[in-house]
Amino acid sequence: MPNILLIDDSSMTRRVLSHTLKKGGHVVVLAESARQALDYLAGAVVDLAIIDLHMPEMDGFAATRAIRQIELLGGRYIPIIAMTASVVEGGRDKCIAAGMDDYVSKPAQLACLNETIQRWMDAPVDSS
Repeated sequence: MPNILLIDDSSMTRRVLSHTLKKGGHVVVLAESARQALDYLAGAVVDLAIIDLHMPEMDGFAATRAIRQIELLGGRYIPIIAMTASVVEGGRDKCIAAGMDDYVSKPAQLACLNETIQRWMDAPVDSS
């Protein structure tokens, strides 16, 4: 079972997506802030992270940079899927350029979210 770290400041989004992901057979760890997620990652392993782009204190871009720094210090690679309700032209490219692996819009369509997660769970790991 893949462990998914869901980082979102909205309790409603966390509740709905957690329920949906668990029904799909995933183990879901919830974080209501990027800081809480980074604290969790200091002592745990996850297979994938879904990060809301617009959170107070530390947004999804800053969180992604921090996760990528953890990886440079010996952590394993974590595919990151950006999630936002503010869909703008070029948003996907901005997320990819910031170190994220993929992008979904809110409210997340179940089929699209599952397809995106599966694509990254099946991706070969670059060991270089």
